[in-house]
Amino acid sequence: ATSFPAMGMSLLSGAQLRTSAVFGVAGWAAFVCVVRVLRPRGFFEGRKFLALLFGITPASVLPLVPMVGYLAGAKGDALVASASVATATALVVDGIAFSLTDLYGPAEGRHMPAAFVMWGAGVGLFGSFWVGGRQALAEKAL
Repeated sequence: ATSFPAMGMSLLSGAQLRTSAVFGVAGWAAFVCVVRVLRPRGFFEGRKFLALLFGITPASVLPLVPMVGYLAGAKGDALVASASVATATALVVDGIAFSLTDLYGPAEGRHMPAAFVMWGAGVGLFGSFWVGGRQALAEKAL
């Protein structure tokens, strides 16, 4: 891997980039599966289910951040870069699916499921900054 010392960040190797992108697609697919199961049951209609759904997302996504970093071989600053690649990949696939398919259901009600996927991506990205920052500080303290 190469680095940008002036920015204090290291870049990912090609294998780490590919692994991160694969995890981005896998994460997106997992959220789509949740959408496909919960949407017919009315979970994206009304405020009470939305608050519950958006509230439990951090509890389900944040524990995955260190695991994905470990599997991609990224820690500290590289974890942030890895999560950024995964998030960007997930959001590109989400945008394509939202624009060109009916994967989220009929056009009149698919904005909330797509927003749920974006919320999950944002939570994962935030988690990478939090976990990666803690790892980077711990490494510097040693």
